[in-house]
Amino acid sequence: MLHKWALENHIAVITITHKSKAKAQTGDNPFAGIIGSVAIQGTADAMILLSRNHAKTDSNDIEKADGFLDITGRELENNKFSLDFDAECMKWALRGEFSADEATGNMNWLVITEVLKTKQMTPKEVAVETNLNGATVRSSLSRMKEKNIVCKAGSKYGVVGQDYKENDGW
Repeated sequence: MLHKWALENHIAVITITHKSKAKAQTGDNPFAGIIGSVAIQGTADAMILLSRNHAKTDSNDIEKADGFLDITGRELENNKFSLDFDAECMKWALRGEFSADEATGNMNWLVITEVLKTKQMTPKEVAVETNLNGATVRSSLSRMKEKNIVCKAGSKYGVVGQDYKENDGW
């Protein structure tokens, strides 16, 4: 009812909520852990999610982002940006587009991400391109999908936020 009223009156409504601390069941959707019913997500024209980078264990590590900003919406492309937190000013600052090396130090993940930036691939194709063991690639891709580093369409994987020329369902 609020959504309908806002549209009729040309008013933007911003709702601020928080995520569950429980691990989300669907790791490929960063918005899955939002507290409340799915109606919150269903009525929103756009959603923005700010989250800390739990892979950053040392606050002096400038190679990794302090957090991430995920954006999605009806008229928006899905985007993920890296952020730094300025403790002195108490604000988040845009660092740039998301990079897998900010979320993990896992060398296999970095190699896989670089290969997937060129085109979407099946796990077997990634294994051939990277010279990594097939089981290692499949395991890495599964964990990378849970961390929202890669996404899957059909049997192929791609890097989240990467604009591929060939669409293949992305």
